[in-house]
Amino acid sequence: EAKYHDGGGVYIGDGCTFIMEGGAIDSCKSSSGSAGGVYAAGTFIMSGGEIRSCHTEDGIPADGGGVYVATSGTFEMSGGSIENCYASSSPLGVGKGGGVYVGGTFTMTGGSIVGCSAVGPGGGVHLAYDSAIGKSSTFTLTGGSIIGCAAQIGGGVYVASGCTFVMATSSNIHNCTANNDGGGVINHGTFRMYGGTISACTTVAFGGGGVCNKGTFIMSDGMIKGCTSPDGQYASGGGVRNSNQFTMTGGTIGDPDNPNDASSVYNTSSQETTLTISNNAKINTDVTNVGILNADGGEIAGTMTNDTNRYGTGTITGSEGAAGSTEFHGKVTNTG
Repeated sequence: EAKYHDGGGVYIGDGCTFIMEGGAIDSCKSSSGSAGGVYAAGTFIMSGGEIRSCHTEDGIPADGGGVYVATSGTFEMSGGSIENCYASSSPLGVGKGGGVYVGGTFTMTGGSIVGCSAVGPGGGVHLAYDSAIGKSSTFTLTGGSIIGCAAQIGGGVYVASGCTFVMATSSNIHNCTANNDGGGVINHGTFRMYGGTISACTTVAFGGGGVCNKGTFIMSDGMIKGCTSPDGQYASGGGVRNSNQFTMTGGTIGDPDNPNDASSVYNTSSQETTLTISNNAKINTDVTNVGILNADGGEIAGTMTNDTNRYGTGTITGSEGAAGSTEFHGKVTNTG
């Protein structure tokens, strides 16, 4: 067992590089700071091995159970695993980033983040914005998996305002859980989905079993499927709950091979909340709109409900200059 202020197992200073091709950083903890396993102010390159069962222990702060990437740091992961790591609470608040807390840059082309959890946001990954220096963090996931992670919000991934998460190709976020919003992902910044799969994620309460979007979410490919949230207005959106700008130019929501997929879409009640579907995008599940739906193309195969409640009235329209319009294949109900 290792025990240190920042980086219970390994501390990499600014300008330094650590290469991990095998072996294990196991059961390390930070008792009065961040990074139970690895603190990276420099560069950490991981192609194999394991960072496992590491945690923060009531530090100030208690962020990054497995890995903490500082604003100057870079983490490159092509293999290996970060597993069963945990970010606990602290006198300054709840721990963030059970698997990884990112203040700098994280690139993941392979490997896995598995079974990690946080008392606060971001069970698998937490992207942070440092307002003191105006530093935005980025996470690029082009391969590998975030699996079975859990948190209060953002069970798999939490993206803070000003930060960017990019997801592509063969990557996946699977079987993650949040007590509140965003079982798979909660996004306050920018999330670009060029491919990959968000699947079998859930919320215990509130909404967005797959994705809870409160920022800008751009989906051009990939799939969100098999995700769930409890019934009720505030818990709507088993697949996606959108409270800001969600744009689909491609990709699929809902498993085309499962007619009972509960990955529904809820566009919340605000005249600043916009869901746009165009090109070859397809939603196979039910959609409820109490905001603005720009039906510029693509298909909605489930039941379409344009609704009104005490918070707003749904509007189905089209973007100015849109080249097409959406095909509605299911029942359409309009009270907006």
